[in-house]
Amino acid sequence: MTSKNKDLSTVQPLVDIAAEENKLFRDGYVKGIAEFIKECATPTTIAIQGDWGTGKTSLINQIEKELRAGAKSAKNDNEDAKKYCKEIINVASFDVWKHYAANPHVDLPAGLLEEIASKLSGANLLKLGKVAEFVSSVSEVLGVVFGEEDDKKDDSSFGSILGMIFGSADKSESSKSGEKDETASSEDVSSFQTMFVEALDQCAKANGKSKDSRFVVIIDGLDYISPEITFDLMGLIKTYIDCPRCVIVFAVDKETVFSGVRKKLGDRIDEGQQKRHFDRLVQVPLRIPTSACDLDEYVKYLLEDNKELSGQLVGVIGTLLSEPTPRRIKRYINMMYLYRSIFGESESAGDASLAMLLAAVILEMESAKGFDVVARCAQGDEAQFDESLKAALDSLGTSDGINWAMLPTLWQGGESADVDGAKRSAFISWARKLK
Repeated sequence: MTSKNKDLSTVQPLVDIAAEENKLFRDGYVKGIAEFIKECATPTTIAIQGDWGTGKTSLINQIEKELRAGAKSAKNDNEDAKKYCKEIINVASFDVWKHYAANPHVDLPAGLLEEIASKLSGANLLKLGKVAEFVSSVSEVLGVVFGEEDDKKDDSSFGSILGMIFGSADKSESSKSGEKDETASSEDVSSFQTMFVEALDQCAKANGKSKDSRFVVIIDGLDYISPEITFDLMGLIKTYIDCPRCVIVFAVDKETVFSGVRKKLGDRIDEGQQKRHFDRLVQVPLRIPTSACDLDEYVKYLLEDNKELSGQLVGVIGTLLSEPTPRRIKRYINMMYLYRSIFGESESAGDASLAMLLAAVILEMESAKGFDVVARCAQGDEAQFDESLKAALDSLGTSDGINWAMLPTLWQGGESADVDGAKRSAFISWARKLK
């Protein structure tokens, strides 16, 4: 990052982690979703949707932070529930990807249910013990589906899981053959939910929460594991935790769930059937729109409030890309600084030249073929550049999410057609170097 008076050659790369401060989303989204969680009827399941790098994790982190707003200071820092406002009993947050990446054969069902149960501080220990015991027994059964691979492993379909939970058609056959019946019945699920709701009630009372306070379960990282496991885990959570007082928040893109349905039930499942499966899992599907991101403020934040440079870069990003995402923006800026260091331009390249470098970086990263066409135009006589570029852009049309026709406007002055020769020369120079 850089500041207004800092030599850009000393810039540190931007770290690709979820934002701790809300410098990305407009306040209406964070506060609005948090208020909805506090006030909606329960049980409710929300899906925060968005493509890779749209900021789903940053958004749910900020939502949880907002749910803490107004909470009284905790006398005991270990009592997690006291850190949340009166409308919230507690929040159980679980990043599936972190657990799965560390050990692909990890018992995810047990980890999820245990993480959720661990947040019931203040509940009757006997009741909590029964919940934990039930969680353990359920996870052992589901371990057949999610555990280590072997030739005898059962099919890990959602139907198989429901079969274990609610019983299966061949239950009687298993009994006849003397095999151990390891299916959990619908009565077992109801018993778990009853114990769970009672534990929530006790936890709320013990921590001075309101009578309508709710327990929030946030599951992140679902887009980074296999779609079929995502589909299974969402079904598992819905089966057991879809109780009064509970709000479930999945950070997952709809297409991931659709893919999971196809892998489980076959490619012949049409889009309507995929949607019905998604709708059974999610009551409130919220897709993060492009307008949710405050691009100006976000880039300014990344550049440590360097308004001059951030304004130039935002102009390039907003002109060339139809749907810029936070992760892509960080990657572009990091590459811009890297190329600047490679070519030793730390002192001579001003804000306008860096903006033209960013334009070249975006084209190169998003469309190698398209950038090659544009870069070839830059190899010839600069006087002929405009003419050859126009023909090239006409051939490219609109592809790879790049507004190719808008490229020449980057070196035109505002709404006029007057060309800023320095900007155009800078772009040509960078295109030649990157070529």
